[in-house]
Amino acid sequence: FDGEIEFDPQWRPRHAELRRPGNTPPFTLALACEADTDAWQTQIVVGGGTANGRVALKTANDGSMQLSGQLAPRDIEVASAMRTFNRRSPVAGKATGETGLSASGQSVGALTGSLHTQTHFTVDPATILRFDLDKALRTRGKEHDGQTTLQELTGQLDTQNGAEGMRVTVTDIRARAGQFTATGKAMV
Repeated sequence: FDGEIEFDPQWRPRHAELRRPGNTPPFTLALACEADTDAWQTQIVVGGGTANGRVALKTANDGSMQLSGQLAPRDIEVASAMRTFNRRSPVAGKATGETGLSASGQSVGALTGSLHTQTHFTVDPATILRFDLDKALRTRGKEHDGQTTLQELTGQLDTQNGAEGMRVTVTDIRARAGQFTATGKAMV
């Protein structure tokens, strides 16, 4: 990753940009301060789509900070977006949704370490990569290499940073592939 940041006299970011050189499709994250407030408009380009929104920072008298925000992911190709962060996606397709984020702590590092996101998403159409449901059913589970096209995939994706890394939980999953439907949850 590469980027620039400009600070105001109180050491708050006035403008910031982060990008991943050589990534296709491009990844950029731009923050622009709203007047003289601790709030920023965000413009994120990832996976061929966008996740624009707003974040705000509140600082208490004791110095503790609370970050909150809302993003609106639109038409983000999931597998491509995951490759931007050197991750392998179990699904492909364009995702749209709504994301809330929050973090708290005494420092910027603590904010990063406590970041929590919650995204309600729809991927339409979607493809499960590396698993062919039809083949698995025909062979009674002995073979399953391939892909499964889904007519519908919705759910909620929660991420929580912590001392051990990031926990990812997907709940309220609803998927439909032809005559088959599935619901459930998963945690990584």
